[in-house]
Amino acid sequence: MLVVGGFRGLPLGDVLGYKLPIGVAEKSSVGSHCGRYSTEQSCKEDPECGWCNTINKCLSLGQSASCGVTLITGSCPGRCAVYTQCSSCLSFGDTDCGWCVQDSRCYPRTSPSGACQTGSNSHRGWWGPAGQFLTSPTECQSTDFPPGITVIENKVKTNSSFPDGVRIAVKSEVEILRLSKAHSDDVYTTQLIGFVYPFKYLSMPWRTYELYLDVSNAEHSEAKLWLSTDETEANSVSTL
Repeated sequence: MLVVGGFRGLPLGDVLGYKLPIGVAEKSSVGSHCGRYSTEQSCKEDPECGWCNTINKCLSLGQSASCGVTLITGSCPGRCAVYTQCSSCLSFGDTDCGWCVQDSRCYPRTSPSGACQTGSNSHRGWWGPAGQFLTSPTECQSTDFPPGITVIENKVKTNSSFPDGVRIAVKSEVEILRLSKAHSDDVYTTQLIGFVYPFKYLSMPWRTYELYLDVSNAEHSEAKLWLSTDETEANSVSTL
């Protein structure tokens, strides 16, 4: 689909191109476009279609009789799931959407999920029994601080006050700083400061978790991982 024109004080000559999903671009009255979906996931994302397990094929809802079993269909996530930032969720979601800080996700206000799910007493993290569910755009600046571990990276000399790189890790996997060229006497240090706990979308009871270091493509190098109660290796509780 091409959109031509535009107006911003003066007429514009812009040309915008949009590639539409198959279900929109080639939708037919008999649902024949469903057959173009080759996987169950892509099939379920179209509300007009359903996946038939017996023949491993995507069919239109009107063709369910030819499957022999109930078609596997997906559920529409709603417009709140489209917003990926707190500001867009609460500004454009109007009164329908709310932002869960601990999940960094936008949910319907009537049915928040994840760490902000209502009616649950199970602890989902060190922050307590429930997450923070924001409903006002002004709260994005004052309250939207998702939990995570601070990653401090240093080259040659370890100095947390003057690091070479600082970022927040919100996943259970952290990639260490890698350089294409390194000398044998260079020392690279990565510090993970914060609580070690199961990350997003996990609720109690938690399973057993492991802390490990995976080194690959590192020639002429030595690597050591240690877990400490403070910032010094002297008080380490585990060394690998």
